[in-house]
Amino acid sequence: MGVGRQTADAFREFQRSPHHAAHSIRKMNVMHHKETLKARQGYRSDQGQVWAHVAHMSHAMNAPTPTGAMHDVYEQKKSSFEEFTKKIRPVKGQAGAAFLVGETFTGLDLFDRPATLKVLFPKLLSAVAVEAMMAGAGGKGGSKTDRSPQAKVRRVLDEIAGSLFEKFEPVGVGEDWRYEGKLSLGKGLSFEGDLIHFSAFGK
Repeated sequence: MGVGRQTADAFREFQRSPHHAAHSIRKMNVMHHKETLKARQGYRSDQGQVWAHVAHMSHAMNAPTPTGAMHDVYEQKKSSFEEFTKKIRPVKGQAGAAFLVGETFTGLDLFDRPATLKVLFPKLLSAVAVEAMMAGAGGKGGSKTDRSPQAKVRRVLDEIAGSLFEKFEPVGVGEDWRYEGKLSLGKGLSFEGDLIHFSAFGK
């Protein structure tokens, strides 16, 4: 069983629907699993919390969802998401992406190979785009001592590099590594020393 199989396993989070969970919901799940894993309760999700958040986003974006699913919101705002994907695309050889909403670091995703990012980038982008559409052009603001997007991302990368990671057993194979810092928290899936997928979320 090689890295290719692990890459396929990492797709499970992204392939359940044509769309991906909103970035804030992904972050919510990471925070929730941090507690359930430490309590030896596995990857149990708080579905009620997720539904409540989807309902909030649906109301804020004026996109009613009779089924309580994020899919309904995406479908109603499809043309807006398509504008994002037309303007923002990964370049050749790119294996990861960092996202900011306004001036605020939102998160980053890093994969084992450029081909993986190329396939999943539209879903990652739409997951962040929905946050940007809710926040508006101004975002949440940012620190006056850290003005450039590159500097904001660098601060998070430096934090990640200096963080203590905890190892957990994933549902499939490999190793699930998680950390939490002052600026961000995140997780990584590795197999036999190779990083398959890493994601971080801004606080």
